Amino acid sequence: MSEMTMNDSLTGYSIGQNEGYKFSTDAQSLFSPPPDLSRKRRYALESLFVLRNTALFEPNAVELASHSHTLPLILKALHTLQYDRDEDSEFVFHIIDLYHVVAAKIIVSPTTPAAWNPLQPLQQIALHSTNRSMIIAALTALMVTLSSPVNAHNITANSAALGASVRYLPLLVDKPLIDACLNYLYVHISHMSMAKAFLLHPEMPAVLKLLVSLLLDEQHTLEEKVVMDISGTIHTVPSTTVLTRDHELTKEELDGLLPKPEPQRCYDWMKTMFIAKPDSELTQVDFWNLYKDVFSPYQEQYPLLVASDVIKNVNSVFPEAQAMVLQGPVQRFIVRGVDRRKDSLANERFKCQWDRSQCSALIFSGPGELYEHLLEHLTKIEASESLCLWSTCPRPAMTKPNLRSHILTHLSSPHPASKHPSQSDTITLPSENSPYPIENPTARSPPPPRSTVITFERPLVDPPSTALTALLCIRILFRTSFASTDVAPRADADHFGFPGIVEDQDDQDMEGNNEIGESEKEGERRGRKAFVGVRRLMEGVRIRDEVLMGWITEMVDAGISGTLLDVKDDYLRGELNRITKDACLGKLKLLLNVLFRECLAHARNSSYEDVRKAHALETLSIVLRYILTKNFTGWEAMEVLAGGVGHADEVFMPFKAFTALINDILADEQAPAQFTFEAALLLAVLANFHKSDAAKLNPYLKCIKETRDEDLMRKICWAANFALTAAINGFIMVGRAYQTISDDSVKPAFTMTLGSMFAALRPDRALSMTLSDPPRELFKDQPIEATVILLPIFEFLRANPIFASILLEYISPENVASERISPPPFTILTLTSYLLTHASSTFSPRSLSYANLALNILLAFVENKDVLAAFCEPAEVIIPRCRQKLHPNMLSSDLVSPKWPDYQWKELWTAVVGLLDFLSTKIDSLDTTGGVEQIVRETIVLLDLSLTKSEAYLPSPGALHEFIYELVRSSAILKNQASLLKVLTVPQPDPRQTTWIKKSTDALASILEIVDFYERRVNEAGARTAKAAMSVVAKEIEVDGLHAVKALRELEIP
Repeated sequence: MSEMTMNDSLTGYSIGQNEGYKFSTDAQSLFSPPPDLSRKRRYALESLFVLRNTALFEPNAVELASHSHTLPLILKALHTLQYDRDEDSEFVFHIIDLYHVVAAKIIVSPTTPAAWNPLQPLQQIALHSTNRSMIIAALTALMVTLSSPVNAHNITANSAALGASVRYLPLLVDKPLIDACLNYLYVHISHMSMAKAFLLHPEMPAVLKLLVSLLLDEQHTLEEKVVMDISGTIHTVPSTTVLTRDHELTKEELDGLLPKPEPQRCYDWMKTMFIAKPDSELTQVDFWNLYKDVFSPYQEQYPLLVASDVIKNVNSVFPEAQAMVLQGPVQRFIVRGVDRRKDSLANERFKCQWDRSQCSALIFSGPGELYEHLLEHLTKIEASESLCLWSTCPRPAMTKPNLRSHILTHLSSPHPASKHPSQSDTITLPSENSPYPIENPTARSPPPPRSTVITFERPLVDPPSTALTALLCIRILFRTSFASTDVAPRADADHFGFPGIVEDQDDQDMEGNNEIGESEKEGERRGRKAFVGVRRLMEGVRIRDEVLMGWITEMVDAGISGTLLDVKDDYLRGELNRITKDACLGKLKLLLNVLFRECLAHARNSSYEDVRKAHALETLSIVLRYILTKNFTGWEAMEVLAGGVGHADEVFMPFKAFTALINDILADEQAPAQFTFEAALLLAVLANFHKSDAAKLNPYLKCIKETRDEDLMRKICWAANFALTAAINGFIMVGRAYQTISDDSVKPAFTMTLGSMFAALRPDRALSMTLSDPPRELFKDQPIEATVILLPIFEFLRANPIFASILLEYISPENVASERISPPPFTILTLTSYLLTHASSTFSPRSLSYANLALNILLAFVENKDVLAAFCEPAEVIIPRCRQKLHPNMLSSDLVSPKWPDYQWKELWTAVVGLLDFLSTKIDSLDTTGGVEQIVRETIVLLDLSLTKSEAYLPSPGALHEFIYELVRSSAILKNQASLLKVLTVPQPDPRQTTWIKKSTDALASILEIVDFYERRVNEAGARTAKAAMSVVAKEIEVDGLHAVKALRELEIP
């Protein structure tokens, strides 16, 4: 049967004359009907039952659907029979079942007469019937008919079937009924207008909660219990540990040793004080001092041996021991194979502590003997009252009988306290190398649990169809509740936006089409509130399918704040970037005033859980960033942001609205890191406003300089470290951060991070052994926005001396060991290596600006003595670099250390020479030449010192060959330095400066002499390739050593 309207299907049909329902009366329901009528009723019911069963077979269903009498029979029965009468209910039920055969092809147009419309009686049956089976059949019939798009206009907001579905939805145990209700609800809210209307339904929150409860109810039978043991390695020690201490000579032992002649006295003293232990060592100084401290008070009567004889006697007493000298930066004279004799402290608790621990009695075997000994002390007291002289006992004076009772409180029990049966005989340590025992047990780090078992539920299969339908209903309501969040603001008479800046609109976006009425706004508000209410329930939903589980996660996240109204940052940046300075001071002034003040109010007054606080801070940051880039004067900025000079103080001055906002967030320990990031960035932006010409008048810069709030600085360091780590590792924007783009698997150089900026500017790269720059396209979006946190770091580092000490707290050994991520100073070094490397690859204004900021931070580091000293200290931590990993003692000036990291020295020389080349070739384009002469001279002295001390620090002959080769390859650059210095040098009245100028000039002459010598050898050999030239240099050095006229002269380290 093809689809047809009710009018078409009933054309030519006439109702038969025998309409038995007319002969049925109420009296017949009380008394037995006539046999003939009863027989006809039974035949009719059985006939309909046969038709209903026949329709279950598909070919029969097709034939019935196409029969001309089927639909009229159904319609007549639905409109005339009373579904609530016992005589008609079974017939109506079979009629509805038969209706399912034709329901999908029914089209109910607006012109269909009421008598021929099957929807109205079905709606009433679903709402008012008390017959469960009939309700299910009616809801199913309506669902099938209304699923057709052509029948969508028949769905109304106050549909009786919707009321029935909502009414029966709590009956979760009745699966068929729930399934019918959910199917109809899904069809009803699948239409956007009905979904919006349903958000205003008084039962909507309860329905949403029931839908989530249904998901939870269904999942319990589809999950398995997973028990997982995640216990780590446990390190334990015995709970009873025998404490020991170095043996000290007793009075009896000393009296026995003193009269003995040397060297026998020395032999016996060693046997008493030391034991043989192959893996132990003592310094010879300690050995001699122990001997001297014991016997020097008696040397007038008993002469001492000299130190050398004492050390020699060690081999006589301990044949396996050996005195030796360990070579190193500082020679160590040791005796290996002996150790101090140890005394057990197990019975220290039975030692007499009378006379304030000065009693010389030996340790007693138990508390009884100790008590008898204490009574002897008491008998010597003549006064009637006395203080308790046990150790540090603070008790006031008391009588002797009371004192005898009191001293019992100082005696230890002869037996250790019994343990609970559940208490282990071992103690768990926090880590393998944790010390035990320690002086203060309460300061010990908490150890891990011995057994860590987690139990959780895991879905085995996907949820059944009923749960999936419920999830689809929840999803529709969710999307409808947040429908307006994805609409970008438009600027016209009817929409919020920037007046005068109107976007092009598509033809379908006619005026008014996207207008959100007040009722729809109220519906969305109610919908969001409902999702906030079910968030806790929804957190317990677990679905195997990742896509469906993603829906749940999204809805839970939205429920945290009740809104998805994120700041349209791209849109806002674009509009603020397009507007002119005149527009800001003219027609947009009022709008910007209101926007700034409203954001300020929400940012300061809203709670941290309120999403408006984060959005307000983000909007403030964007507005300030783009407004201040338009080069406003101070007065103009006050006009745009505060509404005029008269209102500026209440917004910008300390302890007023804006400054108080920044102070509140930075000082609040409970503030999330995101707010600290935004507040610190705002503070830095404002501190830089007209910094060059009005720095003394800038209250924000003054606050940065004068603050002594260390907690504030620590919070800025923490937030900055998190943001900069994200910029390096890709935690914020996957695919855009540095390590997701740059391959760090190679290690070409120690100083590539700094040197590549200068090396990239050199024209003489023909003989360079490395080719190189990566495609600029890879780094066009670098660095990510989080890197801007370097600005407040720089401002605090330069202006506030306390900030440097706060940074150094993070690289102390205990803090480095306890932190999971790199400390802020190391993170800054790592990110700086990326910024410098990529700036030399892309040369974009943005990357160069960040590189300049990073270099200024490094300059602030090295100008601070404490920071520089801390960086020179070795540390057991690796600082990642762009394409390299280096030890943090990279700034050490110790040229004779035998343990150098695996530096790539060639890149150091490339960087140093590149610096000289940059200064000589760019001198005319530099804004100022102040300090250039000093840089050049110190760099030349550094090269000459490196040549002089090369054998002390270069790890191999090959490294020296590379050094000389790089100087030869850069001979033209080095020769240019002489003419550069002639231009820059001015007479110096200070004799020390004159001496320094002469030393650097001599150093340059020495370098050029070496370079000329090896350059001649390369030319004489006819070398045409880098490899050949290197071979010539290497051969000359291996045969005759390093050529130098003034070898090994002493120079000051620059």
